[in-house]
Amino acid sequence: MVPPKLLIICSCSFLSQGNPGLLGYYPHFLSHLHSLLPPSHAILATSHIGHSTRVPGPTVPLSLSQQVASKVELVEAIRGYLDDWALKEGQNKPKFSLMGHSVGAYMACEVMKEVNTEKARSVCAGYLLFPTLGWIADTWNGWTLWPIFHRPVKPLLPYLSPLLRPLFSLVNLPETSQSLLLSPAILKDVLSLSSDEMRQIRELDTEWFKAQGTDQAGESEGLFGVWTKGNGDGWVGKDGPLVQECLGGEISGRVKVLDGVPHAFCLTREHSEMVAGIVARWICPNGFRPETPSVPAEKPHHPLGSNIVPIRSTQPPFLLRAALSPPSPLVIDLQSAMPVKTSSVGASAGEMRCMDMLHDSTAEDDLGGLPGVGGVAVKGRRRDLEEL
Repeated sequence: MVPPKLLIICSCSFLSQGNPGLLGYYPHFLSHLHSLLPPSHAILATSHIGHSTRVPGPTVPLSLSQQVASKVELVEAIRGYLDDWALKEGQNKPKFSLMGHSVGAYMACEVMKEVNTEKARSVCAGYLLFPTLGWIADTWNGWTLWPIFHRPVKPLLPYLSPLLRPLFSLVNLPETSQSLLLSPAILKDVLSLSSDEMRQIRELDTEWFKAQGTDQAGESEGLFGVWTKGNGDGWVGKDGPLVQECLGGEISGRVKVLDGVPHAFCLTREHSEMVAGIVARWICPNGFRPETPSVPAEKPHHPLGSNIVPIRSTQPPFLLRAALSPPSPLVIDLQSAMPVKTSSVGASAGEMRCMDMLHDSTAEDDLGGLPGVGGVAVKGRRRDLEEL
């Protein structure tokens, strides 16, 4: 097995539902994007710590800076592992890109600032999807939803969530949203992070954004972004036009402004596939797979997250290697542990949680409970970990 040529880490954040970073909103987008990329490309997606209905979160909600720090730790850990793997196999080091939606795009930018230096660029490109990058409290949604992010409403909302169950039969909510609203612990983390975002996401570093559009070695490196036209995105304010200008506008090829596509693009198959096609062209401007009509995916045999397997840095990362070896599975969800400075809230440093996020319609085997015992579903066949 050889490492992938390009690894894309997707940081998800879905502000339209109160900012849970839950991957359950993204199956259509991520699976279609994967179908457009060469077999040598792999995708990993990371939820926010404490925002998973399957992975227990810390007892104390993480702040925005701690969430960013956890993603820096994850990127550096995987970057180091892939470099060592490539060296051992006599291969070129894989390229590394980040992608984020909404506040996930803000986090991706902060990670790039942290890990990239003048001497070395650990992350070659960033893809910003309807990004919330500045002055979030001054956006339309920031103003109208202000009460739920502050006292006295914010502390009460998690305890009211059980009362919402009878209402689900009257409204058409995604299953992911229903699971979120019925989890007081996750609601607490979501509201805590949202309050911190309102305070912290303000001034733009315009010089940094300009450098990401003009000082790049190739047309596929630097920052790229997708926005909604006009005032159609209630979570994007004056930061949108400013960042677009920094990147050179649509004429540069780095900016795409869509008419009628909402911030919550990932809720419909049509919008998910449209955005996936745009990102695929940026990633592989000369060689992505032609788009074909997608076939509705079969419902997973088991709930998302039912196959979580903990992997510690002291163990051989068999699952990660199996996942990233071309042809890769659709998506793997990785939740990094908190950094050392915040590890007292409940997770040991260096631990990652790995789960199969999107089941291939032909795959019937799930990840086993322990390395060396189970297998990983890869493109419809099972690879026993003992064979790796």
